[in-house]
Amino acid sequence: MSWYNTSGPCPNYVLFSKVRYVRNPAKRNFPHLIDQKRSQELSLKLESILTSNGFRGENTVTGINPAILSLAERQLVERDFVYSERSRALYLNDPCNIVISVGGSDLISISSVVAGLSVIEAKNMASRAEETVDREIPFAYNERVGYLSYSCADCGSGLTLSAAMFLPSLRLIGGKEDLDGRLQALGMQLMPMFTYEDGDLYIISYKPHFLADEDSAAVHFSDTVSAIAEKERNALGMFFSGKGKIIYAAARRALGSLLYAESMSEHEMLSHVSSIRLCHCLSEEAQSSSLPSVSELNFLCAEGLSASVIATSNEACTSNEECERMRSTLISRYIERKKEVI
Repeated sequence: MSWYNTSGPCPNYVLFSKVRYVRNPAKRNFPHLIDQKRSQELSLKLESILTSNGFRGENTVTGINPAILSLAERQLVERDFVYSERSRALYLNDPCNIVISVGGSDLISISSVVAGLSVIEAKNMASRAEETVDREIPFAYNERVGYLSYSCADCGSGLTLSAAMFLPSLRLIGGKEDLDGRLQALGMQLMPMFTYEDGDLYIISYKPHFLADEDSAAVHFSDTVSAIAEKERNALGMFFSGKGKIIYAAARRALGSLLYAESMSEHEMLSHVSSIRLCHCLSEEAQSSSLPSVSELNFLCAEGLSASVIATSNEACTSNEECERMRSTLISRYIERKKEVI
């Protein structure tokens, strides 16, 4: 299942863990130099390898459209894949937690996205998929540089470890610059998951040196994310000490808006989801109430985004107003479980 249809370890603070390898085949031009014919030949060879190992192809029609953009909103592909003008191909495994794409800045991208704090699990799955491809399509590698890419940032290990975290303390009590500085000292980066830091969600990422042991790097990153989650828990506990009922009441109001609003913007939806998620972190009442679960909130943070709403409605939305009405309908139907999700 997709990461947002389930929950994993430390679900209140970590939405998902993601591991990505970027690779270019040996003895071939980099993507911006490769011709269309050779790119298609590579896609066909990769398709043969993957379909015989349990992967299925996903429709990736040409051009920028809601169906392709929604893949990035759901964290399945990178933005460089979305906006690539070259031929593209996308392959998913049956549980939909490993994604392999052809096209984008690097010819082959191999990602694993797993719910919760599951960095090591995601790394192991992505590594096995990378080895499966490498047996048939050797990757460009130099002993002094590591894996080769036309982008200097992706040369070396070609590996990125990341985690999406709920960090409301950065807005409520500050500390963003302090956390950002500490992570930079560890070679990590902190970025908002959405524009204007909507939903108090952030992506923490780490690109280990190619000489580093990958397993050790994954453990180091996982421990760092775990420590941040613990610090977040303590900070919120001190800030909201004795205010459990107030937090629960705010979450109930947010739920009412999600259920009964006739239209809702992306920003408003993420704000309400943040209020309910905060209640899960702080109030014991959330565990036994009718509030949406953490996995349900994750679903809304993926499928409730603009491109996904438009793609789900078969591009019936032709204006922001129609998209906001469609989003409101999707949210209320999903939460109430009265009808199938649109």
